[in-house]
Amino acid sequence: MWLNRLEYKYGRYCIRGLTKYLVIGRIVMYLLMTTFPMYFLSLFFAPLSRAALMQGQVWQLLTFIITPPSSSPLWFLVDAYFFYMIGSALENVWGDFKFNVFILLSMAAGILSCLLTGVGTAAYLSTLMFIAYATYFPHQTMLVMFVLPVPAKYLGIAAGILLLIGFLGGSLAIKVNILLACGALLLFFGKGLIQKIKNEIRYAQNRQRWKNANRR
Repeated sequence: MWLNRLEYKYGRYCIRGLTKYLVIGRIVMYLLMTTFPMYFLSLFFAPLSRAALMQGQVWQLLTFIITPPSSSPLWFLVDAYFFYMIGSALENVWGDFKFNVFILLSMAAGILSCLLTGVGTAAYLSTLMFIAYATYFPHQTMLVMFVLPVPAKYLGIAAGILLLIGFLGGSLAIKVNILLACGALLLFFGKGLIQKIKNEIRYAQNRQRWKNANRR
């Protein structure tokens, strides 16, 4: 696999515990946003903009990846908690280097979308991370709204459906963002993701056949 070869050559250059730093960055950005809204909302919290980059706001190439998804305190805390939990789990599965590559691919997707359409975002990063998590831990029970237990694979399917709805109903910029973000995920997983999906479909079909046979 190309990732294994890349890790063998450059693995020592990765940022270890990247999830922790991304969450800390989001917390700092959120505090700045709520403390100085008139300044930081316009400077840092607009979507990644080609026009702004041309005007010299090159810091957006880094800050857009740690921009909080919402100004709502409750939603921010929920997002930060799940981002840390899922990110840490993926770091343990992939290792620090491969997780770094995944984040870099997601950033590259947002930047490329910005250059192509004028606007880029990392808003889909959490969704893609969750889909990746559900792929590795499909039977892990998660509490929706901290109350309702649901297997991760069903939530992963729901996340995929939401992405599809966003793609179908979104503007050209949103369509390009979603396509490139999903392309980064597929590039990272390669054939492994497709094979996992096939295995899950085969497992569901066999289980349904077994249920139908036992009803007779």
